[in-house]
Amino acid sequence: MPSRVEIGAVLLASPTPEKLAEFYRRAFGLGAVRAQGPDHLGVSAGNIYLGFDRARRPPKAPGRATVWFRVPDADRTYRRLLSLGAKGVMPPDRDCSPGEVLAWLLDPEGNAIGILSEAKRKRPRR
Repeated sequence: MPSRVEIGAVLLASPTPEKLAEFYRRAFGLGAVRAQGPDHLGVSAGNIYLGFDRARRPPKAPGRATVWFRVPDADRTYRRLLSLGAKGVMPPDRDCSPGEVLAWLLDPEGNAIGILSEAKRKRPRR
């Protein structure tokens, strides 16, 4: 019988975890970032703990995993992430997943970020 498994945390490595944590806090309107010792910071993102570990060098292969955020408006979030220094990879797309809007970016250190929102239904004309 399969057990119920939930993701409890996502950790990102960075030579400057303070900067990266602040990017994510501002990008997604998260609460206060808390230091957990000199080499780790973290913040709650809904039911997930988003942690930032100090690394001496950036990871060699950024984008090996993508952190996906469900947001109310993918278009608005995409624009906000760009304004905060993210690099656009795939602008909001309404065709790749029926009923959803998906977009993909890289944070300032090259980690992949996915954003998705429910596609807004068009109002019928009267």
